[in-house]
Amino acid sequence: MPQVEKESSYAPEDRLLRAILGIQDMPYLQDGRPVDMVFNPLGVPSRMNVEQLFECLLGLTGSLLNRYYRIAPFDERYEQEASRKLMFSELYQANKQTANP
Repeated sequence: MPQVEKESSYAPEDRLLRAILGIQDMPYLQDGRPVDMVFNPLGVPSRMNVEQLFECLLGLTGSLLNRYYRIAPFDERYEQEASRKLMFSELYQANKQTANP
């Protein structure tokens, strides 16, 4: 049985659990690197903490593109859907560069 501990994050949900698995038990990307996190697809929308998913996706693109991001809270004041547009454009660039779907 894998070790389980409490998850801490920016999201206010405090009942999230994670399993700590060995690298050999994790799924892999096309280039052979292991995936760092695996989400339950029902867990994110049911808890209404989509910002966690955005943070993880932007972190993945940053690691693929060797970039760092600083996103201000309430960035929607600059443009409608600003953080979502940034995330999708960066994911598209990472996909083109690395050929990961």
